[in-house]
Amino acid sequence: MAEIVCKGCGYHFPQPAEKGIVPCPHCSRPTRIPGAVLCPECSHLNQDVSYCVNCGAALFRECPECGSMMEVDQKACGECGAVYEEAYASYYGDDEDETELRPVIDIGKICGTLAALALTVLILFACWSAIISVQERIDREAARQAEIDRLTANFGRALEDLDLRMRLVPPYDEDRKFIT
Repeated sequence: MAEIVCKGCGYHFPQPAEKGIVPCPHCSRPTRIPGAVLCPECSHLNQDVSYCVNCGAALFRECPECGSMMEVDQKACGECGAVYEEAYASYYGDDEDETELRPVIDIGKICGTLAALALTVLILFACWSAIISVQERIDREAARQAEIDRLTANFGRALEDLDLRMRLVPPYDEDRKFIT
């Protein structure tokens, strides 16, 4: 059974029975089955033809590096490995504006990166909230301990004052007469 290589992630998977476009099992990017060519102009799916049957646009071009035929929207040459942006620029000339007409943007990677970033922010927020909660608890405990220390010190001073006063008061008997 023939294998298909995803042009987005490079994953190899067995060719399904249906023709056309199937999602890559690894990255879910739409991947074309050999023989099915998507027109870069009108997005019509063509089977085994060199020109789009819907708009007439060319579906294949010659690789500027090795001369083999490759699809117009292919990222790299399957024969020599020339990178799509470089091959596209040399096919249309070295004008940088032409290469910017077809930016290579992998939405799957961008979405994955954004999801990972959002998850990281969520985890950081949860950690920050836990740290603030613990700090508030520590602050309350420290304030409580400081109040206990202050009251203990006041109580100690009060006992010392009472002891001192008890020593200054002369003893007396049951009739409230001072004993001399």
